[in-house]
Amino acid sequence: MRRKMLVAALVGALALFGVAACSSSGGGGGVSEGSDASGASEETQATDQGDGTEGEAPEGDAAEGDPEVDALVVEDDFPPDSEEAGTEFVHQRQVEDAEAAGRFVITGTLQILDGVELCQLQEAPQEMIDSIANTDSRYALVVFDEPQMLCVMHSGDFGEPYEGEATMVAVAIDESNDWGHEGDMSIWEPYDGQVVTVSIDPNETLFPSDVRLPLGQPHTSSAELLFAE
Repeated sequence: MRRKMLVAALVGALALFGVAACSSSGGGGGVSEGSDASGASEETQATDQGDGTEGEAPEGDAAEGDPEVDALVVEDDFPPDSEEAGTEFVHQRQVEDAEAAGRFVITGTLQILDGVELCQLQEAPQEMIDSIANTDSRYALVVFDEPQMLCVMHSGDFGEPYEGEATMVAVAIDESNDWGHEGDMSIWEPYDGQVVTVSIDPNETLFPSDVRLPLGQPHTSSAELLFAE
């Protein structure tokens, strides 16, 4: 009987030891899973931080790039992004500025002629051509493609506007006679034969009241070259 009780007690002790061992083993598994979860959590946080850093980088780049972007913005008063269009813009601005200052803008072919050549251009009488054949006079002229009306001054009634039809405007005259020199010929010589756009002051531009070259056509002492084509 006592032997049976000892055997029963021993079996019970072994059973309790097994339960304890299982509990210990199960706890280890719990820690291991916890470690994995913790590691995964840390990895997730690291990934989130990495994504956040990468997300901020474009904002930083954009912020640094803003001045460059602003520099490329075409404003209303900036020429378009091409050489031809830009040149046209600058020329148009020059014309607008001249007109805003009260000046007239004319366009034509610049011709530098001597007296005989100018008389022939204007089909002057032969006796006039003969009279100036031996002179050293030279004329810088803006010759229009088509006649146009100009409202400027008249040398016979200076101070009152005069409107007349013009086929040309003399922008510089170097005459070997009593009329002398008007304008600077050296400014215009490089543009002989080119199409030029010029601004003139209507108050300093005169239709002649006498027989002088160019015959019946205005001359000015205020011509400013805007551009040549």
